[in-house]
Amino acid sequence: MAFYNRTSPRWYKDEKEVLTVPERVSLDHHGNLNLQELRAYDSGVYACQVGFPGGAEVIWSEVALRVREKFVPFEAWLEVKGSLGGARNVWMASAVSCVIITLLWVIVILVMCKWKMAYGQ
Repeated sequence: MAFYNRTSPRWYKDEKEVLTVPERVSLDHHGNLNLQELRAYDSGVYACQVGFPGGAEVIWSEVALRVREKFVPFEAWLEVKGSLGGARNVWMASAVSCVIITLLWVIVILVMCKWKMAYGQ
């Protein structure tokens, strides 16, 4: 007897199902949620629910974004892989959070340097 993976992940943002929007929000064939041209209202708590023959697993990850006037050409993704228990999922969510925090600090440092150069302080 062969087992075929027929899981269909469902993504939620702030407890509401995420709808795909062509050119901006999509799901790939692995079930990854892809967000492009991030906007302030993309901030929130994201969850993925994956059904398995024996039940379901929900993985929560907080995504905090601060977006100014123009779009950010950064593709954010949360990936669901691994077995029940989700140790790999926790690691992936932590890695994504670290990247986002690092990018925010780089932006803060660049803005401060630009401000110092402009005002000579």
